[in-house]
Amino acid sequence: MSPVGFGVGSGWKPHGPVAFRTEGRRLIATLPRHCHRGLHVLTEGGYTSRDVPEGQNWSGPYVQISCTQCNADRVADYAWNLTTEGRQPDAIEFDDGPYAGLR
Repeated sequence: MSPVGFGVGSGWKPHGPVAFRTEGRRLIATLPRHCHRGLHVLTEGGYTSRDVPEGQNWSGPYVQISCTQCNADRVADYAWNLTTEGRQPDAIEFDDGPYAGLR
């Protein structure tokens, strides 16, 4: 019988890539406006973001955007995990459009 893996390390995959655009010479990252569950506006209810430069499970670098309200409620899937390819933006903006198909 083979062991079954649980938790982040086993079958974990990022939700998708960060949407980037350029404005002149500036790189702008567009992050989701709502939490992954779609219940809270991150800029109103609070969020934290964490850059994970080493990635995991061959994901490459990614950013984790956690909803403060979902985290306080201790619900599963309270964070977006979006790959960055190591790109460091000059600024960020919030828009759900690029992430509509990832929920």
